[in-house]
Amino acid sequence: MLLQGKESGALQECHFLFRSDSCGEVLSEKALSDGEILWLARMGLALLVSHKETDNCLFLYDEPDVHLNESWNVEFISCLEKMVWQEENRSSHCFWIATHSSLLLTDALPDQVFLFEKSGKSVKARKVPISLFAAGRQEISRSVFHKDAQLGVFAEQKVAEMLQEDDPEKLQQYIDTLGPGISRIKLRERYYGKIKG
Repeated sequence: MLLQGKESGALQECHFLFRSDSCGEVLSEKALSDGEILWLARMGLALLVSHKETDNCLFLYDEPDVHLNESWNVEFISCLEKMVWQEENRSSHCFWIATHSSLLLTDALPDQVFLFEKSGKSVKARKVPISLFAAGRQEISRSVFHKDAQLGVFAEQKVAEMLQEDDPEKLQQYIDTLGPGISRIKLRERYYGKIKG
């Protein structure tokens, strides 16, 4: 509300100061990243409505994962659950989260996931054919987003070029540049094939 007051011109200035448990230093909102500010705002609102006198709140989160790092995405649903769905205060709050994050979807129970698809001028909602709860991210990408890619297009093209190399010394240099995974295994197979042949 304070930020809305500032934006409307009713307040001239509005600042927030934060202190974490791990650090005694007081931080202003300018010291925080976009992701940190959004995390605090979302979790702060969830915490505010966790009190007994507040009920029936609707939260609409549009791709909350976009500004968050991976570790925060891993904890996002768990943190909401801890703050809002406490055993002594079972609330009837509703959270609608629009996401393309396969990581967030691993925390969604089967009856909590809807796939919205545009069909002509209308939008249709349907259930996803498989449970996404605790599913592998690759399976979620394949089933929900119809993507089976394990690599970005640039990396995939470069690895394809590397696999055409015949010089074992160059192949070893390529292997040293690759991270763990199937591409590295394929390149090593090529390397060992060339040094034996």
